[in-house]
Amino acid sequence: MGDLDAADRWFREVLTLGEAAGVTVTISGLGGWSLVLGHLGHPRLAARFQGAYEALSKTYGIQMSPRLREVFVSILAQAGPAEELDPQERQRLMDEGRRLTLGEVLESARRLAQDRDNGWADLESFLARPEVS
Repeated sequence: MGDLDAADRWFREVLTLGEAAGVTVTISGLGGWSLVLGHLGHPRLAARFQGAYEALSKTYGIQMSPRLREVFVSILAQAGPAEELDPQERQRLMDEGRRLTLGEVLESARRLAQDRDNGWADLESFLARPEVS
């Protein structure tokens, strides 16, 4: 328990599957992945996806199960503190994420997985790419 890189790969895979995984699994996965990303040194992407999770969970009426949230709290407590952002930047990125549609989130996950498979591991630069904005 506590392998954040494995969790990152799992969530990336779930979100890459998108429609095949189902809306409930996809949105719950997005919530979990947004928590993991901050602990992997990607606070900007984490904030953006946390905003998307908040908005999509309200839109679709889907929340991460309390048990799954407990598992995350336990795992992330072992990982140490997440990288922090300036509160204003975090809010800006969360607002940006709240405007994403489910389709845009899925497309972002697909591009992240493809780019990472091709050797692009700098997730922070993903935010600067024009196709995402």
